[in-house]
Amino acid sequence: MIKLKNIINEITPRTSFSTSQQETDPETGKITWNVKYHPAKELEKGLINVQEQMELLIKQNPKDLKLIELYNLYRKYKKSLNTYLNKQYPKK
Repeated sequence: MIKLKNIINEITPRTSFSTSQQETDPETGKITWNVKYHPAKELEKGLINVQEQMELLIKQNPKDLKLIELYNLYRKYKKSLNTYLNKQYPKK
């Protein structure tokens, strides 16, 4: 028998949610699941997307020193936030 978690993993990345079996009806065999979504993981994906877009913009405007400065600040911010998220909300 295939597990609900395996079916959902085909559609949604594993790191964005966790599941736990709540109860099983002994008469029908119906299984109730609790699905908990982790917005921190979606935030992490969004940060990567922003960084990629900034890199493209810098490639198009390599002489824009302010943009490069902001990009470096963003990288430090992203690294700090990722460190915090990984400590506070570890991947399971």
